[in-house]
Amino acid sequence: MTDVRVFHRSTDVLGEGLLFDPSCGRVFWTDIARSRIYSKNMDDDDFFAYDVEGNPSAILEVKDSTVIFCCQSGLALLDLETGKKTILSENPDTGADEHFR
Repeated sequence: MTDVRVFHRSTDVLGEGLLFDPSCGRVFWTDIARSRIYSKNMDDDDFFAYDVEGNPSAILEVKDSTVIFCCQSGLALLDLETGKKTILSENPDTGADEHFR
């Protein structure tokens, strides 16, 4: 039987979008309410938090040093080395109010 342990103690307001990337051995997730993307190594306490605007909700892909994710504006890319967010594709205007995501 394997031991169970706490992976990370977090105070997320609305944590979602969990994704494990085996190529770098890291887990990524979002805190929608705080507009953050988190990254933590599976083997140690190496942890990063990236402030991004637009309520990130789902992480779609991690490739090299970039993360592709969904946010309020549309599809976005986060450069993990610089922390810069770039909108790749904007959501179409559906007439929904600002609380729609």
